[in-house]
Amino acid sequence: PRLPVTEALARAYRAAGAMYAAGSVEPGRDLLAMNFLMDRSAESWAREFARLKGETGTCRTETDITATGALSGQFQWFCERATVQGLLLLAPTSPPTIQALRLGITPHRP
Repeated sequence: PRLPVTEALARAYRAAGAMYAAGSVEPGRDLLAMNFLMDRSAESWAREFARLKGETGTCRTETDITATGALSGQFQWFCERATVQGLLLLAPTSPPTIQALRLGITPHRP
């Protein structure tokens, strides 16, 4: 049986998509856990988003997230030149905040 996607996870996932689309953490800054920008600065995230977008082209970030727990989920964004595999982990704060966002790329086969 599939786990339900909690409202907190859905909200954080929408923020992750908005951050990726904007190329900046700004759209999701209010939902970031206090350690999120300690692990990687806002400037470093902007560079990482730009690097990923350079490899993937335009992505559709509105696909559903699959819950792996109440505070975690996996997703795929289908893009022009690649697929982005993502993992989103929320901190057990009140309200839950984004603790980790991991993004990997699988290039499309020619």
